[in-house]
Amino acid sequence: MLQNANTDKRKILVVDDDENVRLLVKVLLSRRGYEVETAPGGMAGLAALSLSTPDLVLLDISMPDMDGLSFLEKRAQAGHERDIPVIVLSARNSEADIDAAMTLGASNYVAKPFHQDQLLGHIARFLPQPPVNPMPSHAVH
Repeated sequence: MLQNANTDKRKILVVDDDENVRLLVKVLLSRRGYEVETAPGGMAGLAALSLSTPDLVLLDISMPDMDGLSFLEKRAQAGHERDIPVIVLSARNSEADIDAAMTLGASNYVAKPFHQDQLLGHIARFLPQPPVNPMPSHAVH
């Protein structure tokens, strides 16, 4: 997996049109030591993906400007971005939706509503969890 060169934190991009979901996931993951960037839709998500190169993407399917399936199609045409794992996090959880997302390159699929431990477990399959508030090596005794 790619790691951010200027930080020890693993970066996760959350692409979801629901501001509450973006905030909830950002708080959850930030408390676990991940660096989290958010995008309010597929177009913004593609722009963020090409600018910041996250280590993992959490992607909703139902978004107004560009749905998650179109995001996956466009990502597949990109350069190095297609190697970044994508976990779909969506309320659309029919077999057809899951199959379509996986066929288009999603790495995993988590249905909303989700339990935080379930989501963290899926993320841990792709990214090791960073330490939370690591103790500096030059601590004063």
